[in-house]
Amino acid sequence: MVGQDGDSGRVIVAGAAYGIDSAAHRGALARRHPTIAVLATGTDVIHPVGNAELLRTIAENHLILSELAPGRHATRTQFLARTRILAALSAGTVIEAGVRSGAMRIAEQARELGRVVGAVPGAVTSSVSYGPTSF
Repeated sequence: MVGQDGDSGRVIVAGAAYGIDSAAHRGALARRHPTIAVLATGTDVIHPVGNAELLRTIAENHLILSELAPGRHATRTQFLARTRILAALSAGTVIEAGVRSGAMRIAEQARELGRVVGAVPGAVTSSVSYGPTSF
């Protein structure tokens, strides 16, 4: 998840995945803040399928974008490629991530772009808390 509070004129930018991405979008929608979903598929392909209603809501009133042509489905390469878009669209990035997660890639690219990077601390016993310790 990448982004900042809509009260300050900023936009929530996230990947529309399960977990923190969809929570960020839902939080923005609940507060009537702008949100952008960056997809690893064509904009007409619903992924993940469980977020179909969320994606429809974002498409109606906010923005869904992708660098892929309509009809293209997600591959591992596309998930990794979209991280540079997420990093570039945001002034700051906040992650909780495992060492090998896509969120770590976003954080690395955000740092390369001179963006602020923050990490959500988690339990030291949790595998999703290992990544942020490298920052």
